[in-house]
Amino acid sequence: MDDDSLWDGGKLGGREFSADSSESLDRKVRTLAQWMAQARHVVFFTGSEISHPAGLFDTTTAPRYRGPRTSVQEASAVPTRAHMAIKTLLDEGTIQYLITTTTDNLHRKAETSSSRMCELHGNLF
Repeated sequence: MDDDSLWDGGKLGGREFSADSSESLDRKVRTLAQWMAQARHVVFFTGSEISHPAGLFDTTTAPRYRGPRTSVQEASAVPTRAHMAIKTLLDEGTIQYLITTTTDNLHRKAETSSSRMCELHGNLF
């Protein structure tokens, strides 16, 4: 994995970023994949950080975000690669359920099945 693979422009130009080195990120991804392969049941839990690369920021977590800051209106935001990856993992049966505290509708825009997702704080849309 080269350094450019840590950044990937989305439809709105927001980039997904990892503060880890390429080697560290690669190691973490391999470890996660091994754990998931060995698990009987996998649930993902997401928070507002997943939507930062889409240009959506909140006052609690935004100060920790180190990527580009292209703010957009929630209604015009599009799912990030992370949203789409989670949807794919759900569709493939690799993960069984998604719990999210986001209210920005991006998991739904990614066409994540509402029967496989719990939106703890509801959805603004």
